[in-house]
Amino acid sequence: MTFATDEDTAGFDLLERIAAALRDELGIAIEEQPGLRDPSQASQVNRAFLITSRCILKAIAASDVDRPVYLHGTLFRLVRRRLVTGGLAEDQVEFLLGLEAGHIDWLAYFLLAPWQEIERVIREEYPGNPLAK
Repeated sequence: MTFATDEDTAGFDLLERIAAALRDELGIAIEEQPGLRDPSQASQVNRAFLITSRCILKAIAASDVDRPVYLHGTLFRLVRRRLVTGGLAEDQVEFLLGLEAGHIDWLAYFLLAPWQEIERVIREEYPGNPLAK
């Protein structure tokens, strides 16, 4: 997914700033969680962030764009950027992105969860990690 216009980039940056503001404001207490097999079971912050994301992207997307695909692509890019910027190795990034398996709530989770939570997932779930269960 590429962003060809200033409006797309502005929406992308706005969503990234909203996720960062939520993390900063709520910190560890954010109680963030994906919905696992049912996105409607995701935490309220996760769901509110997805609603906000849909509204922002709807306002900037071309009328003929497939909005769910656009939302997924946008959030996928934001998550990738956050994980890479956070210092994860490419194989760790791919592992975490693979956990979402098409579930948009997992992408919101990785944008909203405090960095300590992402590190916990890597420690406990990453294959070959000596600290993994």
